[in-house]
Amino acid sequence: SIWAGTEDNGLWRIDASTQKWTQFTTKDGLSDNDVYALAVDKQNRVWAGHLNHGVSVWNGTSWKNYDVFSGPTGERVFDIAVNPKDGDVWIAHNFGLSRYSVSKNTWSNYSRASGLPSDQINSLAFDASGDLYAGTLCDGIAIGRAAETYKTWQNVRGLDELSASDV
Repeated sequence: SIWAGTEDNGLWRIDASTQKWTQFTTKDGLSDNDVYALAVDKQNRVWAGHLNHGVSVWNGTSWKNYDVFSGPTGERVFDIAVNPKDGDVWIAHNFGLSRYSVSKNTWSNYSRASGLPSDQINSLAFDASGDLYAGTLCDGIAIGRAAETYKTWQNVRGLDELSASDV
């Protein structure tokens, strides 16, 4: 299947075998009809990040919604990425980062208080070792090392601050 998020029209899925489109909206269980980020985890669940209502997760039959009280601390989701090493789901939002641990079924949240350079994280990328690169709007990149279990963050504002070992 191919999934596509839209602004104000929910989420669409095309079935590869039947070429049939299916639309999902708040009437079907999404928490918001504005879907700005998508990812599929290692359990084949679809994670949909919303404009104002956190994330919705599709398990193949129904949606489960997580808001600021039950999941990520930010309601406006900009990006979602799955860690290639442990399968944890990371969410970039307007209040930093949130991590859903697949093995523990728990949430962890990261913000300026945790060492991030900004409380708004706009983009995420993992390298093969599981190190996380989190892009901010105006404050550079925060790099979290898997080997350090993301306890500290290296903040890089420009190329002149990177060494060969950072990339």
